[in-house]
Amino acid sequence: MPNPKLLTVVALGSLGVGTAVLVDLLLALYENRLPSLSISDGLSAVAVWLIGLNILLVVWWPPLLQPNRLQLVQRSTGLVLLVITLLASLHVVSLWPQPWLVELRMLQVNTPILRPLALLGLGLSVWGLGGTPQWQIILSQGGAIAGGSLLLLELLDVTYRLPQEVGTLGSLISGSLLWLLSVHLLQLRPHRGLMRYLMSPTAGGILLRQFLPWVIVGPIVIGWTVEYLHHDSQLINGTVAQDIQVLSTILFFISLLAVGAHRLNQLEQERQSFYRAYTEIEQIFRSSIFLSPFPMALVAEDGQLWLVNRAWQEETGYRPSEITTWQQWLSVTFPQPEVHRWADAEFRRPFVTAERVEHGDVQVHTNWREVRIWNMVSIPLKLSTSNQLLALITAVDVTENRQMTQELETHKSELEAQVAARTLDLVAVNAELQASEEKLNQLLDRADAFVSQISIAADGSWHYEYLSQGHLRILGYSPHEFQQNKDLWRSRIPDDDWEAYHRPFHETLLAHGSAHTEYRFRHREGHIIWISLNASSDPQADGSHLITYVGVDISQRKKAILALAESEARFRQMADSSTLMIWLSDELGNITFANQTILSFLQVSFESVEGWQWLEFVHPDDQQRVEVAIRDAMQQQHSYEIEYRVHSPKEGYRWILEQAKPRYDDDGNFIGYVGSAIDITTLKLGEAKLRSAAWQDSLTGLPNRTFLTDKIEGLLEAYHRGAIPPFAVMFLDLDRFKVVNDSLGHAAGDELLLEIAHRLRSVLRQQDTLGRLGGDEFIAIIENIEGVDELYECGDRLRFRVSEPYLLKHTEVSVGVSIGIAIVTPSYHSAGELLRDADIAMYAAKSRGRNCMQLFQPDRHQMAHTLLQREQEFRRALQQNQLEVFYQPIVELATQKLLGFEVLLRWRHPEAGWITPAEFLPLATALGLAQKVDEWVLLKAVATLHQWHKELGAAATSLTLSINISDAFFASGQMADRLKQLLQTYGICGHQIILEITEQVIMENADFARRQLEDLSAIQVRCSIDDFGTGYSSLSRLSQLPLYALKIDQSFVRAMSAGSQHLEIIRAILSLAQAIDIEVIAEGIEHHEQQEQLLQLGCRRGQGFLFSPPVTAQMAQSFISRKYCAPEVSVNTTDARPAMYWDQSGSVGHDDTPR
Repeated sequence: MPNPKLLTVVALGSLGVGTAVLVDLLLALYENRLPSLSISDGLSAVAVWLIGLNILLVVWWPPLLQPNRLQLVQRSTGLVLLVITLLASLHVVSLWPQPWLVELRMLQVNTPILRPLALLGLGLSVWGLGGTPQWQIILSQGGAIAGGSLLLLELLDVTYRLPQEVGTLGSLISGSLLWLLSVHLLQLRPHRGLMRYLMSPTAGGILLRQFLPWVIVGPIVIGWTVEYLHHDSQLINGTVAQDIQVLSTILFFISLLAVGAHRLNQLEQERQSFYRAYTEIEQIFRSSIFLSPFPMALVAEDGQLWLVNRAWQEETGYRPSEITTWQQWLSVTFPQPEVHRWADAEFRRPFVTAERVEHGDVQVHTNWREVRIWNMVSIPLKLSTSNQLLALITAVDVTENRQMTQELETHKSELEAQVAARTLDLVAVNAELQASEEKLNQLLDRADAFVSQISIAADGSWHYEYLSQGHLRILGYSPHEFQQNKDLWRSRIPDDDWEAYHRPFHETLLAHGSAHTEYRFRHREGHIIWISLNASSDPQADGSHLITYVGVDISQRKKAILALAESEARFRQMADSSTLMIWLSDELGNITFANQTILSFLQVSFESVEGWQWLEFVHPDDQQRVEVAIRDAMQQQHSYEIEYRVHSPKEGYRWILEQAKPRYDDDGNFIGYVGSAIDITTLKLGEAKLRSAAWQDSLTGLPNRTFLTDKIEGLLEAYHRGAIPPFAVMFLDLDRFKVVNDSLGHAAGDELLLEIAHRLRSVLRQQDTLGRLGGDEFIAIIENIEGVDELYECGDRLRFRVSEPYLLKHTEVSVGVSIGIAIVTPSYHSAGELLRDADIAMYAAKSRGRNCMQLFQPDRHQMAHTLLQREQEFRRALQQNQLEVFYQPIVELATQKLLGFEVLLRWRHPEAGWITPAEFLPLATALGLAQKVDEWVLLKAVATLHQWHKELGAAATSLTLSINISDAFFASGQMADRLKQLLQTYGICGHQIILEITEQVIMENADFARRQLEDLSAIQVRCSIDDFGTGYSSLSRLSQLPLYALKIDQSFVRAMSAGSQHLEIIRAILSLAQAIDIEVIAEGIEHHEQQEQLLQLGCRRGQGFLFSPPVTAQMAQSFISRKYCAPEVSVNTTDARPAMYWDQSGSVGHDDTPR
């Protein structure tokens, strides 16, 4: 159907023209004059009016007429038009001057008869306009086509005669309107009857629409042209005109056929192109079906299963190879006979009706013996390539939805019961509301607000419906005064407020139904008050509006707002003058205020930080952390404190500390945050320095004990998780570092530690960690080890690199390093355990002779535990005087004359008995007590010598006491001063004291040793080298030192025999001593054969069990009285130990090792 608006315009225009003509006819009859138009045009005007009326009724009939009444009107109009046709025909015949039958027979082209015939066709068209049978529709459309064609011929003829016959203008207008109405009558049913073929999209319909106008108009135009050339211009005679017309018409139709053939060929090409596109679309359609997430199947009318998509197969569990026909699928999915019959009939419905069928919910049995509920729909399809009807069946699994629906249904009854109960409650509440309404009116009169109702009529007049007593309390005027004077309200509002607030307020109220405004009102007493006015408008059935006003005095609130504005201004001034960066945000975290300190710090305007834009200034590494922390705090409405870096154009990235607290309004609602920030860059730099000091060694810059412990703890955790392979800890302790530090000074010691740290670091791999525990102790953490050999190779590199010479203060020195290794095992659970075992292994390495390496063994732990226990016991031994001094005589070998004693130290353990110096002296050295022990022994020895002087007199003045001194005491440089003090205290001459020192302490620093020996010589104290031959003394250095004697180690004496290597060593020592004029004393002499051999070699002095074991001071005093050291009982030549020395409690010890 065409555009209803266009049809309406055409119909109304036709009614207007027809009405004008009818009015003219009536006026002509009334005035007894001829009408302005001819009778034919007048009848045509009536037809135009009737047809226009029918078109208007067809377009707008639903609200006006019922269908049967509309059809009655159309039939009546058709009959009227037939009567008009008859009248028009009679009028035409009456104009013929001869009998009309003869004129009709002789007529060639008679224009006047075209109008009645056209009216006949239009009458038939209107008569059949509302019919439903096919023949009525064809009759209606045929009449419209015939009438339109005849009117077109008439219009062409009228147009041809228009310049000569001005009176044809009315015919032209009426004919045009009738032709336009005939065209619109055809369009009322465009898809039925003849119009179905004319509007068909097929090739025939297209050619018919395109060539039908030419078939009609072409011959007419040719005839018109020939008529003009023959009658008007008289350029050709009648015979030539007739030949030209016939020939032109034939050529026209031949040309029309050629154009039609060409157009038909184009349509065929378009059809083939469309078929190819259709084929591609069909493939896409099949792919879309197969890949659809919903189960879909394509079933033929004969039961063939053309296609089931992937979703269908997955939902049912059946493959196409298992189910080939639709009946098979129905059999497996609907196993019950009655359900199967229903399904068979149900799914045939789309083939019977050829329309879309909704099957609703269907229970389907799957291959997994489950019952699913599918909502299924069948859509019939008619393919152009097949005469067979197809059905596209789609399904949606609604099992879960239906189960939920069923659960909802179970609750429906409960809800209905609750609704019923609630209804009863509402009835009771309604009664209460009615009572409350009465109370409300009373409350309104006493409320702190005024309420009024105004009724505004459609014409703009108004009156008060209700005024509360609040008007009197708030405004000063009673409701009665407002009722009496309608202009009272307007007169009390300032003009500025009326124009700015009140007039827009009423416009908004009438447009939207509600409004709010605030303005000033002059009180009866003359002062101004602020009014907050809310209003609502309710339209009434009579077109009026009932407006309800509620007003409140807000004068105090306005004063508070003004005060708040002043307070905000003061806040901004204070915030901008503060050194803190102060800001405000809303509940979403958007920055709404930033003081000038922030803007100056960032050198931006407020628009650059508004909202969340300030994040752009945060360091990229901190942005996500800061945003997440702030948003988390906002969600919980908690205060927060966070540190992060912000970019300042002047100084780059700076650290700031931001603190923020939530803000709340007067009702306790969260409205955002207030926060401040301060530059803490200086503090951060200080923290970094402190952190570096906490984790690094201040001298070497290496990781310290804290860092190493944390590192090992982390590695242990990863190792126990299986994340890393085994690793090892190396404990490195420098050998002879104390000597260098004491002799060259602490500055040189620090320089040495720095160089050693550099060397150690250069040897280790990049993945390994080197740290310093303190003093001369280092730790190396070796990761990713593959075997013990790898650790030994690493240890060798470290030892060789450290042992290379150093140049300190123009002095070349050498140190070594002892290394203990502990490899991680599952039994380790803390860093302390690993460091402890590495330390134990290091001490084991030192005990092997220094500059060694030792891998920790499990039994070492027990040894270390025993050693620790011994250390504690040794400390108590010093406190409880468990140490005792013994004296072993030194004699002339030839005469056994007593020359002096070697002072020896023993430990009387309360449980273990006597403990030799070989066991407890390392404890004293490790505990740093060696010097204290030496001082105690010197004190006891000098005091004993003083006692002998008192008791024995001159017999004791020629004796000497040889006292062993530890390396630590010698290296301390305090030995000479301490000894000088003792000698002066007890009045002992220095030549009676001989100090025994080791080769090592001399060779470590010869210059220092020389100065020490010279200081001792100054107080007449002599020195001898103990255990000579076991060290690596330099002969040239020995000759330069003020030494008194060399003591041959007892290992050489015990192994001495004729022709042995040790005998030759003793011979060489004696020759050396004789060459540099130094005495020689042999230790460990136990047999006469050893005494004789030493005498033969030239050795004059000695000591050992042959002469006496170590004895107490009292027994030594008896030896002094005899001046000779000879046993009081006979002695076996094979064992010179005195029998009297042994008793039931055990021996003092057969060990000549010093102390």
